[in-house]
Amino acid sequence: MASQYAAVTASGQTSIKNLHGWNFAENAGTPAAARVLLRDGSASGAILADIRLAASGFDVQSALDVRIQGASGLYVEVNAGTVRGAVYGG
Repeated sequence: MASQYAAVTASGQTSIKNLHGWNFAENAGTPAAARVLLRDGSASGAILADIRLAASGFDVQSALDVRIQGASGLYVEVNAGTVRGAVYGG
């Protein structure tokens, strides 16, 4: 399967079925924290990762192989704050 990339600035559905990694940064420019939830299949799917970012903080993960069970693919929820980043998969 070809590699896929999904840019993230707001909550939304991706077509990624195998999560390989992510990078997120809090970018509000003010002292604020951010939180991103990666969910299986939909906004109500099981939480696969709970990423918490301090003000101006970042998180990078790679070399993962997480199978997304939901038919719709990985759902990215920006739960709090302002973020920019991407998820990678296949």
